[in-house]
Amino acid sequence: MKEETSRPLHKVHWGKYLNRDEHPNAKNFLEEHGDVAFKHIIAVIEKTHELDDIDDVDAIYFDDQDIMCQINRSEYTLILEKAMEWFIESEQYEYCATIRDLMKSVD
Repeated sequence: MKEETSRPLHKVHWGKYLNRDEHPNAKNFLEEHGDVAFKHIIAVIEKTHELDDIDDVDAIYFDDQDIMCQINRSEYTLILEKAMEWFIESEQYEYCATIRDLMKSVD
């Protein structure tokens, strides 16, 4: 039987993979995974934004690198703005109303 080894999980700021304006590598990641990533982030924020005891949420796990992308509660509006830009650019307007309403409730 193979023994499992656990590697340390590295937590990184969401911008490294989701902010095209500040991180050139984010463009490559988003081209391939943007839809899934932003849909998941919307769902995570919907579930956690009313919980007072959570400051950081784990948003995306990269298992091949043991990296967890985190979002701080103070940056919910900023990441939602990035999601809004993404869905407008890709003409997936059905997500924009959800994001708009969520942005109002996280302020």
